[in-house]
Order: sequence, then structure tokens, then C-alpha cells
Amino acid sequence: MTDRSFELTRRKALAGLATVGAAGAGAGLGTSALFNDTESFLNNSIQAGTLNLQVNGQLIASNYADAPGPTVTKDGDTPKAVIELSDVKPGDYYVYCFEMIVQGNPGYVQVFSGGLDSNEGTGPNANPEPETNTDPSDGGELDDLLLTTLWQSFDGPTDGTGTREDLANLLPETNDDSDSVETVSYQMPAAIPGPEYGAVSGTVDYTTFSQVYERFDGGVTIVDGSGMPLAIGSGDPSSSGDEPDRLFMYLLLELPAEVGNEVQGDELSFDLEFVAEQTRNNDVPFNDLQGLIDETPSGGTLSLPPGDYRGGVTIDKPITIKGPTAGTSGKTANNAGSPSATIYPITDDSAGIVLDVQSDGVVIDGVVVDGDSPELTGGTSLNGAEVNAGYGVLNTGPGRNGDMTVRNTIFRNLPFGLYFWGPNSGATGGVAKGCLFQNTDRGIIPIFNSYPEIAGNCMRDVRIGIQTNTYYNANSGGAALIEDNDIESSRLGIWHNLHFSNASPFTIQDNLLSSTTGSSENWGLFLSSIQSGVDADVLDNEVKDSEYGVAAWNLPTSATVSVEGGTLTNNKVGAVAFEDYVDYNGDGNADGAPFSVTFDGISISGSSDVDVLATEDSGYETFSEDDDAGSSGVQDSGEPEVQVTLQNMGGVSTREEGGAEIN
Repeated sequence: MTDRSFELTRRKALAGLATVGAAGAGAGLGTSALFNDTESFLNNSIQAGTLNLQVNGQLIASNYADAPGPTVTKDGDTPKAVIELSDVKPGDYYVYCFEMIVQGNPGYVQVFSGGLDSNEGTGPNANPEPETNTDPSDGGELDDLLLTTLWQSFDGPTDGTGTREDLANLLPETNDDSDSVETVSYQMPAAIPGPEYGAVSGTVDYTTFSQVYERFDGGVTIVDGSGMPLAIGSGDPSSSGDEPDRLFMYLLLELPAEVGNEVQGDELSFDLEFVAEQTRNNDVPFNDLQGLIDETPSGGTLSLPPGDYRGGVTIDKPITIKGPTAGTSGKTANNAGSPSATIYPITDDSAGIVLDVQSDGVVIDGVVVDGDSPELTGGTSLNGAEVNAGYGVLNTGPGRNGDMTVRNTIFRNLPFGLYFWGPNSGATGGVAKGCLFQNTDRGIIPIFNSYPEIAGNCMRDVRIGIQTNTYYNANSGGAALIEDNDIESSRLGIWHNLHFSNASPFTIQDNLLSSTTGSSENWGLFLSSIQSGVDADVLDNEVKDSEYGVAAWNLPTSATVSVEGGTLTNNKVGAVAFEDYVDYNGDGNADGAPFSVTFDGISISGSSDVDVLATEDSGYETFSEDDDAGSSGVQDSGEPEVQVTLQNMGGVSTREEGGAEIN
């Protein structure tokens, strides 16, 4: 092959440049630029799309008022009332038509209720003499007795000659006995005040005003027959009724004749709000979590993109809910500032539940459960947060087994973070792993025979980290493990409490327990009320900077409780056993039964008072020979009713008080 390479010397390079320069100079004599060309796009513009919601309301049928009434249109900021009824009597009913029109772009629509005021009446005829209940403290009775339902269609004329019997297809939100759309026409309900009130059949039960108000209080998204959010204004007539840009909904208000005098003079006022949101680029309309859960099939997975979601929802089938940080521990995701799917309370309710789990097999992974809703005002103060719920995740329902898995989830601003509530027969399964708890009164509460695995969680600014409580039936297959948790608490790190009868032991091991900065009364690990023949495996835990590292009270079990291994560092008292719990629950002393406990192979250092203490009561600094803290008579008799046995713990300081004994 011929070698076509060549060498470029500095001299050749300079000569070449000179040649190019000469040619350029020559060309410059006849033109002002090199070859060029220009193409222009003129008058460019960008205009944002529009979306406009208009709602028309009209009374179209009634057995008493003139119908049809005037059409009331809401398409702007001017406040208007569409329902204005007076002199409503038992036996009256009213049918209102709401026409929702979405223009400009397709949109989803959500309906809200609000501003409820139910009272005994404010006019000159308030509290008439025959009314059966005139107590203003509980409001009026009209909201609890006015049957209120929403329907998908009205098949009769709208000129005032139609009746409520022309209504068909009851919306599921206004049926108290079923969650499915009922393809039935209106039927007269049983109007007997009491459990049968509003019932039509085994699957149809008309709601009262107060019931439907509560269901719409956080917003209800209008869906199609398959439960999917309905696009209005899509241009497809089949998607939204006879016309592509509008949808009709019918409200029936009926006051059965049987209510009698109970509602005389009562008044009821409320607000209705309709909200539209574009359909394009909108995978989660209105962040409607309940709607998404309802759409997810049993055994399916619901993946939530980052955003805020309204909680107060029920999970009644085995599904997996995954947030953006699924697979990443809550502590890691929080420190990294990762985008989150945050679930807030839907209403301000101190007993409310953000996620109510009513099925086994539910998995929650990588979300944030926050009790302080940005949409709500007021609430219960908790370290600067205004908390609008009582519980973050709680398993309820008649068939609960405690078999739910919560992983990598952040709980914050809650009285109770995560509850495992077992059945009377004992629970199987249940997992809390990799979660972060911030500003919760109690972090994780396994209770009533629930035996979960609680491992690798992190807790900060909690009063009580983990509290087990009330176990009396045997474990039927759960892990019963509390392991490798990092807890900073202001009162109790781990409280293992009230295990008796046939309860099975827990293993509590390798946990790191310390005090919240500024706390002077924190106890790291507290073992109490372990009775019958129940045991506990307490191994290799580390407790530091607390008043008591390990505390024991009321352990009259026939299986001696032993705390083995681990370290107790820089606590006021390393390990303590006492007979009487001073100021138990703020109600005074609680007398404990005589018991013994063994501390085995624990490394104790830096105790500011004493390493091991056996004493009559938990408030040992107030102890005196003349003060019998309880009814057991320990001081009077001088009999040791608390016995501490030390094994493999050389070099620790000890102190005995009030007849308690250390061996």
C-alpha cells in the first residue's frame, strides 16, 4: 500500500497561512462577507390553553315547591346559593339538577362539601314548643334526618311534572350499604328513625345529609362506571353523556313523613364547591388517593408520583402502595431531600386515621405520612405542629390480623405513628422496617397479640419510641422481634409492657436508645408487668444519656426476666429495679408485685449516680424510711420484695433501698 501520509513542518504551515491570507485579500475587493444565507420564522407566538368550569343548578321536581325553579349559574367569583328552601315539612322532597360544563380543554371534576351549620333555629319560631329535642348543644336534627342522595340520571320531564321516581343510578358515595354504582331506580325507603332509617334493600341504603356531607368533605372525584376519573369536555359524547362538554348530576333531598316533630324550626346551611382540573399530564387527578386505591385491583401495585395526597382513606384489599422512595430507608430519603409522596389528613379529627388498613397483605413502601395538613387550620399542638389526625397508619376492621408491611416510610407530626393491632387469637406477620419517625408522641405500637418484626427504624423527637401492650395469647407465626432500631426519645425508648397468660416472648436486641436533647426524665428500656410464665429475650442493647438505662417493674413471671449484654453509658442510673411506680399515668403510685430480675454481662460506665439500683419506688430520690410508697408494706416489714441478681458484671457500683436486694 502506498504511504499517503505527509509531514507538516512549521515553515509549510506558515506558507499555507500566507496563501490563504492573500486569497482572502483578493476576494475582499469585490464583496463584504463570506458565503452566507438567512432563513427567518417571523411573528412566532405562544398562548397558554384555557380551562373553564361552569355549573348550572336548578330545581326540576318537587312534591311541594314550584318546579322548575330558576337556573342558577356559577361561572365566576360572585357568591350564589342554588338551594334556598324554607318551610320544609315531613313528607317533602326536592330534586335538583347540576349541569357541569368544561370548556377549553378536557377536565376532571371534583365535588366538595363545606361550611356546615346545623342548629335549632335562629328565627322568631326557633325551638317551637312541640319539638322533641331543643338542646342547642348538639345542634339541630335536620342534618341527621334529611335523606340526601346523588343520582346519575333523571329519566322524566324537567318541566315540573317529573317525580323522584324518575331518578336512576345511585352514586355509590350516597349509598350506605355498598361501594358500587347501583343501576336501580328510586325506591321509597324505610323511614323509621333508627338502624333501618333510609334502607331500601340489602344493598341500598340512602344516606342522610350528615353522612353524605362527611363523605364529600374532603372532595369526591366524579368517575365513570369502571371507577376511573371521568374526563368532561373530551369531545367524545360517549364519555360524558349526550353532549361532549357537559355532565349532569341530580341531588335528591327528602324528609320522610315519619320524622314528625323532631326537626321543627331546625336550620341547615352548607357550601357546595365544584373544582375542575385538566386531564392532560395528570396521572393523579386531584391527588385523589382513595380513588386510586379503589381503582387498584386486589394484589396489584399503586405507584404514587411525587406530590401531596389527601389521606383519611381506607385500604380494604391486599395491595402495595409505592412512593417515590420505595426501597430507600426513610432516614436516607429524608437526609437526601428526595421528592416524596406525602399523605395528609383529609379533615381535622383528633381520632382520625390517615391510612386505615382493613385488610391483610397490605404493603406501604416509600411514602410520607404527615399529620399536619397544609390544607387545614387549627388542630392539636404537638411541638409547634398543628396536628389534624390521631393515627398515621392503623389496621382496623373485623378481620384484622396485623399482617401488614410498612417499609421506608416517614411518619411525622402524629400522636400515634404506626399501630399493629392484633386479633384476640394472636397475629402472624407484620413488618415495620426502615421507617423514620419525627415529632410523634408514640412511634410504633404493637398491641393486643400482634407479633410483628420491628427492625432498622429511626426515631427522632418522639416521646415514646416503641410500646408493646396487652398480650395474652400465643404467637401464631409472627416474628416478635424488635431489633436494630435507633431511637431518641424524651420519655421512653422501648416500653415492653403487660404480657401475661399465654403470651409469647419478644426478642429485643441490638437497639440504640438515647435521650432527646434537653430531656431529663428519659428511660431507655423499660420492662413492666410481665406475668404468668411469660419471658422476654433482651440482648445486647445500647442505652446512653438517660435517667435510667434499663428499668424493671412488676415482673412476677415464673420465668425470671434477664437482661443480657449490651452497654449502658453515661446514664444517671445504669440499671434499676423498683417495686412501686410513682405517679403512674399521673394517677399516683402503682404497687407492683414482688419480683426478681437478672442483669447479665452488661457493660456499665459513666453513671452519674449509681450503676445498679434496687429500690422501693421509681422516684427513689424522694424515698424516706417513714414513707410507704405503696400498700405492700415493704418498709414496715423490711422484707426484700425486689431482688436483683448480677452475673458477669464485675466492677459496678450498687445501692439497695427499702428492703430491696442485690445479689
